[in-house]
Amino acid sequence: MQAGLFGVVGVAAVVFMGRVGRGMKAGGGKGIVALELAGTTKRADQIIKEWGDPGQKAARCSLLVDFAFIIGYGGVLTVASVATSNGLGERTWSGASEIALWLAMGALVAAALDVGENLALLAYLDESKKEDPDESKRARLIGSAKPFAVLKFGLVIVILLALAVGGVVLMARPN
Repeated sequence: MQAGLFGVVGVAAVVFMGRVGRGMKAGGGKGIVALELAGTTKRADQIIKEWGDPGQKAARCSLLVDFAFIIGYGGVLTVASVATSNGLGERTWSGASEIALWLAMGALVAAALDVGENLALLAYLDESKKEDPDESKRARLIGSAKPFAVLKFGLVIVILLALAVGGVVLMARPN
């Protein structure tokens, strides 16, 4: 039940972000992931310049809606990890169950990293719009977004792979 609710929130956010994302790509620009992974003001400025004002507004909207997506995927991965832990604990060695519980913690950490990334990118876009932007602040903001994004993506990939393995184990060892 909980995973379904989180899933609905996540899917709705993805659909909306997909529509909003077209605004970033309309002029031949890149999507929001390119900004997440830019790492330097030079690359980030190139991306937001390609977007123009409409694309930058779309990026801001996408980042704001992403907070709903974070709740969605964070919740789904957490609930799935706990359910996998419960199933593995009943059918396999306890270590597998404990690993799955750590996956739930990893999902929460990935969600927190995503929040940090979004806040850094929103602040970067705000600072970039100023008449006299603080270049040091812009460099810190865009520089912090990339490691947040890389760690988040890495955690989510590991969690998805581990849940897939856990699912195979559970199917191979029915009650």
